[in-house]
Amino acid sequence: MATHSDRLDLRLDASDKQELALAASLMSTPVSAFVREAARERARQVIAQSTRVTLSAEESEHFLDVFDAPFAPNPKLQRALERSRRVAR
Repeated sequence: MATHSDRLDLRLDASDKQELALAASLMSTPVSAFVREAARERARQVIAQSTRVTLSAEESEHFLDVFDAPFAPNPKLQRALERSRRVAR
């Protein structure tokens, strides 16, 4: 069994605590384990929403077309490359 050393104190009103206790009871799990797992699942959802990009089929096709196209620097980048070549000589 895993041991837990960090604590998280949480203040709840009575109705919130009763609701969590009922849900934990229905899952045959301690309230702390129920709350921990629910919080971790929500954390995973938030992290996924913040770190993943979802594209439509059309957007995906456009992205791949642009990604596969040969590189062509824009004028500003072209000037910067030319300056860096002069400095490097």
